[in-house]
Amino acid sequence: MAVLVYGAFSRPAPAAMGIPELVIVGCLALAVGVSWRGGLPDKQSLLMAGVIWIAAMIGWGRAIVDASPMILILRDLLPFLFWVVPCLMRGNPDDLSPLRLGDFFGLAGLMMAARFWLAAPTFMPGRYNGWPDYLANDPVLWMAALWWVYRGITSRHWLWRWVILLGLPGFAAVVMTLQRAVLAMMLAGLIALWWPNRTKIWLLLIGALVCIGVFSVNGVQDGLALLWHKQQFVGWNSRDLEWQSLGQLLSRDGFTLWFGRGWGSSFASPAVGEWRVGYVHSLPGYLIFKLGVVGLIVWVAIIFYVVGILARKYQSILFVLLPAVTVPLTLSTAYKFPGFVLVLCFVVISYNKSSSAVRKSRSDPES
Repeated sequence: MAVLVYGAFSRPAPAAMGIPELVIVGCLALAVGVSWRGGLPDKQSLLMAGVIWIAAMIGWGRAIVDASPMILILRDLLPFLFWVVPCLMRGNPDDLSPLRLGDFFGLAGLMMAARFWLAAPTFMPGRYNGWPDYLANDPVLWMAALWWVYRGITSRHWLWRWVILLGLPGFAAVVMTLQRAVLAMMLAGLIALWWPNRTKIWLLLIGALVCIGVFSVNGVQDGLALLWHKQQFVGWNSRDLEWQSLGQLLSRDGFTLWFGRGWGSSFASPAVGEWRVGYVHSLPGYLIFKLGVVGLIVWVAIIFYVVGILARKYQSILFVLLPAVTVPLTLSTAYKFPGFVLVLCFVVISYNKSSSAVRKSRSDPES
């Protein structure tokens, strides 16, 4: 319910807690409570939740020292505390298998893509100015695009194989917005999904032909040319300069180096024309800016936590999560989006080490 409401009514960066956001929070709280019927989360998850909570309080204390405005503190603190939700979620695959849960994520991403295209003022790649509400920047949409490809390739029934075409709106939205890192991860995911299913290459060929039919051969060529032009024109979007600016800011004194500037702080970012912003275009940079060395430790802990969960049960479904997990953890501001937290909830529910999950996977290979 949470992911369906998010895909149909919410957006990646809501300005305030409206009715859809309150429904999402309520659904996630209910999901956590229901998942605890089989017991508490494992020690690793509880430890990660504790780390996030302690880091949140450190950033709060640092913000109080600098007397940051409360509205700016909450704007940083609430999304960060939202990360506790996946840690408290306990997998319960006897009620809902990862395969069925993934279908709901795929449907939510499809609705986000539909909203994107219905509000698009133009169909020219590269003419992106944030419309509409950064829907194409959301991890749920990225995951959904690959999810339908995965379902089409691995399905045994011939009717289900055509769902591969449902991934097209999501892929097209990312192409329109020229998101290079996401496109690269999506391409890697496509190759990884296709390789063990090479006998079904005709499915991918159909998808490619449909893409060409929608955009035309010239449209595909123009999109590739625009990607190359963007790389030549903006390079790495001043990310290196952003890190240099952060380094100068944090090296002013030892206290700032260890504990950062706290929640609600801002700096003149070269990545957005020296405007003062309260975020960084990468999760490690953001945590280092807000929490200093403590933030770097938290980022490493998050990486080990997510990788540890994914490594418990290796299968082709992992490649569906490539852009939705790797890009927000490294090169994007999507770490602040509710969609990323929802994807992490999917990760935790799908890849837990409970004995029921092992029994389920043995009795149902698709799950």
